[in-house]
Amino acid sequence: MAENILLEFESNKNSFFSEAHLGQNKIVSEDRFGIVREFPLTSLSIAGIYGDLSVYAHSEQMSESLAKIKKAVKKRGKSSYFLVNSKE
Repeated sequence: MAENILLEFESNKNSFFSEAHLGQNKIVSEDRFGIVREFPLTSLSIAGIYGDLSVYAHSEQMSESLAKIKKAVKKRGKSSYFLVNSKE
């Protein structure tokens, strides 16, 4: 399912950017502080945990695990996913 979501996202991503942006693989725009910066094109990162979720004592513990997974996925710098079995 994650692969299908990423394929759909990537195939439609072109409709959000101009040819120039796509050719440069970036956009140049003001950030929230008014500073002009370069930004990479939008990507999609999916992080997930599957299996027996009862191994987590509370939702905060699972959220912490998901945050670590998401951080690792985002470091790839492109649309990608990483799913972890709760027993790992």
